[in-house]
Amino acid sequence: MRSILLLLSIFALGQGQKLLFAQTIWRHGLRTPIGTYTNDPYQEAFFGVPEGELLAEGMRQEFVRGQQLQKMYGQGGLKLVGDKYSRYETYVRSGDFPRCTQSALANLAGFYEDSPTFPTGVPGWPSAWTPVPLHTVPHDEDYILEQFDICPKLFVLQNERNNRQEFQDFVASNWRVLHTINVNSGDPEDYSYGAMAGMAMSLEIEVACQ
Repeated sequence: MRSILLLLSIFALGQGQKLLFAQTIWRHGLRTPIGTYTNDPYQEAFFGVPEGELLAEGMRQEFVRGQQLQKMYGQGGLKLVGDKYSRYETYVRSGDFPRCTQSALANLAGFYEDSPTFPTGVPGWPSAWTPVPLHTVPHDEDYILEQFDICPKLFVLQNERNNRQEFQDFVASNWRVLHTINVNSGDPEDYSYGAMAGMAMSLEIEVACQ
């Protein structure tokens, strides 16, 4: 499961009691599951968009988060940025996946909803929307926001965790529950952390979509 974060950097580093710089890191909004178990009744076709894609609720979440960030860092809060978009104040970096770039764009639509930089008199132009530049690099070259394709140490640590006695004891103490879940999933028998975490993530997303 990829955990992609988005980076919002605003101006320069602060010293003393005057705040001059802020970095805000956040995760993408609600998305569809990335794969699920065999017997899951909610397969890709149920959601109407490809697996791993941002849902309408995820877009709403990000728009609201952008509004919240503006209240925190804008003229009504810490006054680090103005209501009007300026590339000298705001730099945005996103993970190179559709759900991440969509999340960043939705967030920025909320962050700069009052920016007077949008065109007027253009039929069909979204209300008060200013396109804000979004920066990415290929995910297999992203040493800031990506981990699975970049950090071999991650897999070493995951294997160490799976082999720790505490984890083995957890599996053993919950064997009956885990076995029941595994049998009913329709998947090949697998009690690894990755298999259980993937199933739990799918269920969590499906509950959030109710």
